[in-house]
Amino acid sequence: MSTSTSMEENKALNRRVIDEILNTGQVELFSEVMEEGVAAHLRRDIAALWQAFPDLHYTLEDMLAEGDQVALRFTITGTNTGPFQGRAATGKAARWTGTSFTRHANGKIVEQWLTIDIFSLLQQLGIIPSSVPRHAGVS
Repeated sequence: MSTSTSMEENKALNRRVIDEILNTGQVELFSEVMEEGVAAHLRRDIAALWQAFPDLHYTLEDMLAEGDQVALRFTITGTNTGPFQGRAATGKAARWTGTSFTRHANGKIVEQWLTIDIFSLLQQLGIIPSSVPRHAGVS
């Protein structure tokens, strides 16, 4: 466990990521809060999301910290007005959820594990069906 930052400082860093980067699209700020290997990956993914959802907004639902790790649960909303995963914009609004676990050292995020409910997002955009048709004779 890194003793260079407190759990409250680690939580504040995660809040900064949401407020100043994810909710504004200022991906260049990732290098201020994350180790470069983590920042490079997220910079690319968030830039693509902002292209697809220019009104992208993250809402922090829960945050817990222990030692050098922080756990987040969040909701994402946006309207698909740009290309997304090789498909044309749908014009549909969507709301999906995610969780993140970050590990901190020396005042930066050095590792992140992220889970996003992409299945729900794809259903809301109409890319995959929202329900599976029942086959005749199957109950």
